[in-house]
Amino acid sequence: MEADTTEEFFKLRPGFYKKLQYGAGCVNFLVLIIITISPYWLEYSAEANNFTMGVWTYCFQKKCGLVSARSVYLFVVRALFIIAIGCGLTALITSWTSFSHCLKENTDKAMMSFVTNFIAAICMLTALVIIYTKLRTSVDDAVLLSPCQDFFLGCFVFVLFFALATVNLWWYMHLVSAQKKAATQITPAEEAP
Repeated sequence: MEADTTEEFFKLRPGFYKKLQYGAGCVNFLVLIIITISPYWLEYSAEANNFTMGVWTYCFQKKCGLVSARSVYLFVVRALFIIAIGCGLTALITSWTSFSHCLKENTDKAMMSFVTNFIAAICMLTALVIIYTKLRTSVDDAVLLSPCQDFFLGCFVFVLFFALATVNLWWYMHLVSAQKKAATQITPAEEAP
């Protein structure tokens, strides 16, 4: 019964669905690139001191520079962002090619798109947890850096990666069930005269 619901969903407007899925992947990838290079992950605002910090850059009173801290956590977060960017790009490419053709190998491409979106989601979640728990360093022994706009955009990117992974898994299951259904259909044999 679930397969019928899935078929009805994809037959509803397949062109619109494909464009929406690819558009969401493009937006997600672009937002990921922007927040990766942005210095607005963590902030500390006092009367005269404004400090923001990102994964690679920081800004202090309108002067910006590269973060040169030798923190293991910062290194891990940077590596996770690079993996997420690579997986996001791979997922974007495979989702476009898997939805642009209706060939048998689409099941492999849909599964690959699912796996890469899922890995990117896990990388984003892990990076967000590390940023929130380990990179919020103490300021004046009492104040922690607070999450800034890019942290919340990172949460959005994580949710969208996870949603895209779920949709790609759904698409993969639809393709597999359609192949099984086509394989089980029996064609009538011609009778000999």
